[in-house]
Amino acid sequence: MTNKTLPYQREACVTTFNQALKAWKWGADQLEVCSYLEFEGLTPDFNLVKKIVNEIPIPVKVLIRPLPGSFYCTPKHFEFIREDIDEFKLLPIQGVVFGILSEKNQLDIKRMNELAQFAFPLQSSVHKVIDQSNDILEDLQLIKQSGLFKSILTSGGSTQALGGIKMLKEMINLSSDEIQIIPAGKITNENLETIHKLLNATIYHGKSIVGKLG
Repeated sequence: MTNKTLPYQREACVTTFNQALKAWKWGADQLEVCSYLEFEGLTPDFNLVKKIVNEIPIPVKVLIRPLPGSFYCTPKHFEFIREDIDEFKLLPIQGVVFGILSEKNQLDIKRMNELAQFAFPLQSSVHKVIDQSNDILEDLQLIKQSGLFKSILTSGGSTQALGGIKMLKEMINLSSDEIQIIPAGKITNENLETIHKLLNATIYHGKSIVGKLG
């Protein structure tokens, strides 16, 4: 583990126990656990998360997305999300990460707020689905107003953080201290310092944020 004090935190995205262990040893401050990154991330196995929180002493968040495909959520899909959240509430994780799009291609704030209330006392975070919104800044304001979310994972409407720098700056400025903006999208240990000089965010996310985990 590194003892270097950095002006920001690093959240490592992991899909296996070995990746989680390596990320911690290489200095990650917290973990987001998911599965199937080729499908933009799905809910991980319960027993994997249990092993990670039992053996690795840094905060863990869990991505909640039961099915691949569209981020629009049917009533049945919504129940799957609730069931996953309910299961992970049995573990000492820090929080859950989720997001739903409405038919108008903006965040479905009403149902997301319902999920955040259901997830309590776990912290709730919004995942990169916000990057697909027709109005990212309006959705950010609605998330802030709800007071139910800890953070937003985002590439600023781009496929990668470096392409969304302008929007990320606006989001960080608008969020103030009310909600944490977590820049993500192709952020690695090699380009992190460059991105930090542009954004001065307090935390960054990536599967290679502390190095290639394998």
